[in-house]
Amino acid sequence: VQGLLEEPRCAAIVQSAIQLADNLGLRAIAEGVESASVREQLARYGCDEAQGFLLGRPVAAGDIATFTRPSREPEQD
Repeated sequence: VQGLLEEPRCAAIVQSAIQLADNLGLRAIAEGVESASVREQLARYGCDEAQGFLLGRPVAAGDIATFTRPSREPEQD
């Protein structure tokens, strides 16, 4: 999505890819989202999901378990 907001041709390609995914019954996932304004534009285009530095920095493989454990405490009797 680099250049999405600055380059009309880039925006046209991104929008077309999202529309193609939708037409094929697929979910579109944008990679490389680094700003809220890009995320907002993708949402206007109908993009289903996004990933990138805006949403989370890369983590070491050993630290992944921290993100996948249940976040709530067990209920007390």
